[in-house]
Amino acid sequence: MTHPGGERQRWLLAAFIVVTVVFALGLTAGALLVPRQAQIDVSGSTPSTEADSSAIPLGSSEKTVARIHVEGKAGNPALITYDAAVGAADAPSSQAAMVSFRVECRSPDGKDLPMQTTGTTTTNVFIARGGTLRGQALSPALPDGQTTCSLIGGAPFATAPVSGMGDASLPVTVELRQVTAGDPSFQQMDGELEDATALTRRTSEAVLDTRFDTDSRHLDVFATVRLTSCTVVDGSRDGDGPLACKPGMVGPDASTVRIRVLARTYDDAGKQIGGATLWDEDAAVAPSTHHLPWTIRLENIDRRMTGKSATTRITVIVGSVAGTPVTVHANGTDGVVSHHS
Repeated sequence: MTHPGGERQRWLLAAFIVVTVVFALGLTAGALLVPRQAQIDVSGSTPSTEADSSAIPLGSSEKTVARIHVEGKAGNPALITYDAAVGAADAPSSQAAMVSFRVECRSPDGKDLPMQTTGTTTTNVFIARGGTLRGQALSPALPDGQTTCSLIGGAPFATAPVSGMGDASLPVTVELRQVTAGDPSFQQMDGELEDATALTRRTSEAVLDTRFDTDSRHLDVFATVRLTSCTVVDGSRDGDGPLACKPGMVGPDASTVRIRVLARTYDDAGKQIGGATLWDEDAAVAPSTHHLPWTIRLENIDRRMTGKSATTRITVIVGSVAGTPVTVHANGTDGVVSHHS
């Protein structure tokens, strides 16, 4: 995945224009950032170490906010999760900033490792209110020696500075962890979208999918769906791809999205013999938020499935329920299944 460049900066800045317009109209924003989510107990995981920074200066590029030394056998990947709380700062209630996080890992000799997923999340936050972001990243096969993984945070864009604010910064508290409990192995879910895809009302798409041989181990699911409301056309592309939101889709209302995680089981002949809905919830993408990374963590999903099967399939489906159409980004929508004892 490429780091934010000029094209990405242009659409991120466009998102802030949306926020500014919303404030000018006096619209009331709902809860920002991540709503209620499934919880996994990560108390048996390795905690973060060497916190490098407790604040992200507004207008900065990127900065390391936490670092962890990764354990594990050479040749196996590592799953890194993070929970980042952006604290409130002294600012007018209408002032907003774009906040983003991602994970990068380096080998013992300091070289960047090609991550399977970087756990990139991005959203808008009212500076005086703060908020939270969560995500997960999957490293490549670990080399010999000690690998170091870092959480990189940034607040590259904000609405026009207000006189008297000075060099404001956003305080950040981070939990960065490696998932290690139960001697786990990890399987990246396949992305089903080739590019950013707009969903109009009553349409849905399978965005993540994976199939694997059923075994006796427990299963956890970690997934993030990256959403952008079509309040403007800008911000609805991946990289240099086409804009998913078209002018005729643009609207002022919140985008209501339904996110489901389904499990299906199959016999040796490939016939479906069982299934379960593991997660089913609506998410609202407010115009002032514009970008919403929706993170789900589901524990021991194998206990939800009955009967003996040969293979198991996990699918994440996103649907537009009401309001303004919404874009699901291929870039930043990712998932991992953990197999553990």
